[in-house]
Amino acid sequence: MFARVNMLAIGLLAFTVPLVTAQDGFAKFQNFSQTCTNITLSEHWNDLSAACKPIDPSRPVVQNEGSPLELNLCIGWEEDHGLEWSVYGKFGNECNNCTLNTTSGVFLECDCEGGRSSLDLDTGIGNVDGVLTCYTTGPTVIPPEVTSTAY
Repeated sequence: MFARVNMLAIGLLAFTVPLVTAQDGFAKFQNFSQTCTNITLSEHWNDLSAACKPIDPSRPVVQNEGSPLELNLCIGWEEDHGLEWSVYGKFGNECNNCTLNTTSGVFLECDCEGGRSSLDLDTGIGNVDGVLTCYTTGPTVIPPEVTSTAY
């Protein structure tokens, strides 16, 4: 009996250690608005652009206007949940008239089939060395000056 309890405890510990590590890594895909300025949504509301600071302060700020983050790759829409983080979610198929609300944070607000819906973009978009990055897909474009492959 004691051996079974120990095996169960070891199994649970082995399972939780990777979860903690994964959660720590998730932090880089959050709170982009703390290190990015000039946050804008494209005319057709599916591309997010910003000027973001790289990790190394000696490098120039990365202007993401030429390589914006395609939100259709990061966000989906579900009738029961509204806008949500989803790999290749294609929220644009179900939603329109999207705007950014920057009153308190950065929220994407859209008219969707089920009514108006919003999503806090700081909960799933990060600044990875100057590049806007969605936690569901990773960076969509890595500027040539970024040499690290730790993404």
